[in-house]
Amino acid sequence: MGNSTPSELRWAGSVECAEGRHGACAHYFRAGNLGNNEIPQAILCQCNCHERCPVASTKWMPIESWRETCDCPGATKAKVERPVFDAASMERDRLVGEIFNVTRLRSFASRDDLLADVSRAYEERGVESELGEVEAMADAVEAWNSHYRPRRWISEAAKRLGRRRRTT
Repeated sequence: MGNSTPSELRWAGSVECAEGRHGACAHYFRAGNLGNNEIPQAILCQCNCHERCPVASTKWMPIESWRETCDCPGATKAKVERPVFDAASMERDRLVGEIFNVTRLRSFASRDDLLADVSRAYEERGVESELGEVEAMADAVEAWNSHYRPRRWISEAAKRLGRRRRTT
């Protein structure tokens, strides 16, 4: 099991948890080969809603271990719907995670601008979106921005203000 978060991860939470649909979260939110590891890994959602899960203390682990150990409500459905994690599905997971990380860092004047940017990000990466997936991604980006981003902006602004005061 992994003890540290790989450097490419920025936000460790699923779209479902970002939207407040914790019961639907499978506990993993991406899959892939991390670093030099040839065993497919499940990158686990770090939302507090998983604190009772036997694997809550880890950030990533082999997919087969997640399948055998995780008992989160959303995991049961995910294990049935996706019995095998092949290279193509892991690459899609990686690209969808990349789309989230790229779009969540941008500012949007309107919901329509956000939807257009998310759609463009899917197209640029050659990922065919499933029915409702673009809207769900936009919802997750909005949820993340309303919950996490303001704190970061305040923190960064406070740091910049502190630097200015010291130099004047």
